[in-house]
Amino acid sequence: MYSKWMAGLVLTLHDKIPLLPWFDTSANTFGPPQKAGKRMAELIHFETKELPDLVVIGKEIRYSMEKLMQGDNPLPKFWGTCFEEGIFGALESQAEHVFDDSYVGFMTDWDLGDGDFSYVVGMMMKEGAQIPDGYAVKKLPACKAAVGWIRGDDTADVCSAAHEMTVGALKEKGHQCETMRWSMELYNCPRFTTPDNEGKITLDYYVPVDEPVSDDVATNDLAAHAAAMDEYRRGKTVDDEDMDWS
Repeated sequence: MYSKWMAGLVLTLHDKIPLLPWFDTSANTFGPPQKAGKRMAELIHFETKELPDLVVIGKEIRYSMEKLMQGDNPLPKFWGTCFEEGIFGALESQAEHVFDDSYVGFMTDWDLGDGDFSYVVGMMMKEGAQIPDGYAVKKLPACKAAVGWIRGDDTADVCSAAHEMTVGALKEKGHQCETMRWSMELYNCPRFTTPDNEGKITLDYYVPVDEPVSDDVATNDLAAHAAAMDEYRRGKTVDDEDMDWS
């Protein structure tokens, strides 16, 4: 259900993609100059991994899916603002609560019924992490995640191919992702930040793996998810007492 929608949205999202080392606010684009001709992104690694109970903490933008599909993409500017404001320092300073020191773009909450989606620029953090004022927190319950490493020429190359390649690989392995409620771009250092000896960069792309569920179960899960998100956004500290991980 969500997999087909996500594939189209990801392609639109990354028409002008935000990424770390190359940011040009004046041009509203990211990455080195795009090469003409056919792109050659490839999936060079695939695995599934068990993630513990985590949260993604960062700055959130909530935006209209319809406007995005029409070509109005605010995410490059949003990434630029996040870097200019130095939002990662408040997270990196909590070293004992950092799960992965890579920066992430976390897409979620497109299922709340208002036609919008949320995109969080931030980091994956462990229980107990402090939530700085003005930051958003998104629950990432323990799950099995599919991870694809997408290698290509530039930012647009890897990001535009990441969703389709990762989902295709997980299905080839016999997994399911039909009730997908989030996806995540993880910008690993040095795989992404430092081009390899052929000038290629590699993006890590995460999607949750699930098993098929009935329509009734899926509907109930979505309603519960929406209610839970309203509650979690009001919290200021992530710990066992605040978060229901069931």
